[in-house]
Amino acid sequence: MEQHADPGKKRVQTACRRLLAHSLSLLNPSAHRVVRSSTMYKHVALLLILGVAGAAAQMRTNKPLLEAIEGNAQLSQLAAAIKTSPDLVKALSAPDFSGTIFAPNDKAFENALAAAMAANVDVGPLLEPILSYHVVPGAPAFSANLADGDKLVTADQGEELTVAFVDGKPLIEGVGSSAGIVTPDIAVGDKVAVHIIDTVLLPIELPAPEDSMAPAPAPMEADNDIEMPDDMAQGPTPAVISARRIYKSVVSAIDNEGLTSLAAALTATDLAGSLGPTFNGTVFAPTNDAVAAAVEALDLDLSNLSSDDMDALTTVLLYHVLPEVYFSKDLPTGDTLVDTLGGAPLTVQKRANGVKVMDAAGQKCSVIKADIVAGDAVVHVIDCVLSPVALAPGPNAAPASSASSTVVSIAALAASLLVAALAM
Repeated sequence: MEQHADPGKKRVQTACRRLLAHSLSLLNPSAHRVVRSSTMYKHVALLLILGVAGAAAQMRTNKPLLEAIEGNAQLSQLAAAIKTSPDLVKALSAPDFSGTIFAPNDKAFENALAAAMAANVDVGPLLEPILSYHVVPGAPAFSANLADGDKLVTADQGEELTVAFVDGKPLIEGVGSSAGIVTPDIAVGDKVAVHIIDTVLLPIELPAPEDSMAPAPAPMEADNDIEMPDDMAQGPTPAVISARRIYKSVVSAIDNEGLTSLAAALTATDLAGSLGPTFNGTVFAPTNDAVAAAVEALDLDLSNLSSDDMDALTTVLLYHVLPEVYFSKDLPTGDTLVDTLGGAPLTVQKRANGVKVMDAAGQKCSVIKADIVAGDAVVHVIDCVLSPVALAPGPNAAPASSASSTVVSIAALAASLLVAALAM
């Protein structure tokens, strides 16, 4: 950044030079000893105080904030990242913007990228929130303003950073990482304080590298001497994803993964607010086609739900939500019974050729995209809607496709829930 001499700093340096000259005059050259006078000690003490003040004096630039960041050789990757967010560019370019910027240096960005790659995570959807997490609007906070335990409210939807002092040095603590300040107190004009830091601050925790979803193994060849179970010998192989996406919440994951039908259902039932950044659990998220088929079978108008429709749809949606977090690696091979917020349990079937979820009706939905990190939760996309009640098949029922079985299951579910409601 372009730096200009600070008049205050220059005055401090001049005073220090005069005090140093006066202190040296108190030395006795012939005896090579210090005159032990109280006057000398006072001057030396003042010299030390002013010397510290001079060392801590601010660097300053009068360039606009974004130009100052772009012009700093340590911040080239930060400058490039900011340009990808028009909203952030607009906010930081506003003439009335004031606040504090914790600016990760290029090495910090390199390390963050390496960590994301090791965890098989695509942080693209989180880039703007991550950058906003480094911006603290308000009065600029220089080093002298930072105290141990301070909470700094960021531009990332009010998420907080915490100031901690370790061995007398400030450490900025985020949810998923902490950063030391390598270059403090760069004043940009009169309204902004910039501190260059050594680590990218993360508003969420990255999963450990071993949490990453491994590509599905190749299908096993049949052995004439071994009888394989149907659900091991058949079923689609899950889609292999090159990098696991990571989002701040379940709602954010559903929106960004294009699951618009599920998002509309969650909004209509007022469940979206319960699946924000603080939710901790697992969500099986049906595809748009699956949800659309269910809504059509139930003859629902999501913009105008009756009380009974609201209850029925809420029950179905909560059956897709587990109060525990289950990544792919957390599930043992075989069948695992798991509790849901809808009351009835689900059976998760993990096989060599993928994972299926069996509902109370015996319907099996395939997991087609797994391990989508969503804040403290995880989302798995499935190809049908799960039914929380057992359904009695008709006498001449024929095997149905996934889509048609979803329609039949949901239609029967609606009837079952109506009967249960009338019996109350």
